[in-house]
Amino acid sequence: RKGITKVTVEALPAEACRVTFELKRPWRWTPGCHVHAYLPAYSLWSSHPFSIAWAESKPKAQPLEIEMEKIASKNGSLSHSADIDHRPNIVTADSTYSRKSMLGAPTVTTISEVAHRKDGVNIAIPRDSAVTSVSLIMRARTGMTRKLYEKASASKTGTLTTWGAIEGPYGGHDSMTSYGTVILFAGGVGITHCVGFVHHLMLQYQAGTSSTQKILLVWSVPNTEALEWVRVWMDQILRMDGRRDVLRIQLFITKPRHRGEVISNTGSVQMFPGRCNPETILKREMAERIGAMGVTVCGPGPFADGVRGAARSVVTEGVVDFIEEAFTY
Repeated sequence: RKGITKVTVEALPAEACRVTFELKRPWRWTPGCHVHAYLPAYSLWSSHPFSIAWAESKPKAQPLEIEMEKIASKNGSLSHSADIDHRPNIVTADSTYSRKSMLGAPTVTTISEVAHRKDGVNIAIPRDSAVTSVSLIMRARTGMTRKLYEKASASKTGTLTTWGAIEGPYGGHDSMTSYGTVILFAGGVGITHCVGFVHHLMLQYQAGTSSTQKILLVWSVPNTEALEWVRVWMDQILRMDGRRDVLRIQLFITKPRHRGEVISNTGSVQMFPGRCNPETILKREMAERIGAMGVTVCGPGPFADGVRGAARSVVTEGVVDFIEEAFTY
């Protein structure tokens, strides 16, 4: 599973990058797994562990129009007058996280639900399927991640292409589908551990192969700009059939720039200023749980400690399993 491959890097707000590896051959993906990323152009002698935020099976690129004409003239099966549309399908979607600005008014970030419709595109497919590309979110710290972010953000398009390799995947042993209620806590870039779980659980719920009836995603971030890290993926999750019946999302903005920055206008996706209180959340969810409860967390040490303590405080009230994904090691 090792090998040099094409890597696309996109600069994101709040000093982060979306890094997508095109796999040389398909392999099995499971939610919660991680890989070691190797980017020699930015860190020659070391690799770094990152959770797989998203995985997808991309179709092979269709031949260009000029190539189609060459094939037609060679085989004699197509003609220039044939009524064939060579243009690729283009699908546009409204952003779930939208930023609206008004003249003379501060920037306001809102969350709005997009129209409930089918896309026909299956991204982050079930664990028994093969994927051909994986995406990571790298927060710019020091060393490789800082160099990568500065290089991508300095480009005209905000993207760059390089080469690299990944080793793995590792982990991902528990799909969480055996729990009636699943609570996922994410702190900062720890959302990469949780977003794949959410989509996987929704897919299994749709297929009727999961015990899960309630999913709550709790994400704590410093500012609303960080929502862009997973916006394109959350948009797809929020369009899934049956999502309103099973999934709720709570966003906690710990350092809002002003009071009007945090606005929540839907019932199943809520945004709050300040820090979350894991104990309050778990006690409330424990009283309304369905079946056994699975709690998982990925985030900074103090954040994970708080969630662990909250899970311990309710463990005597029912069946509760706690799973922690180390933020670093």
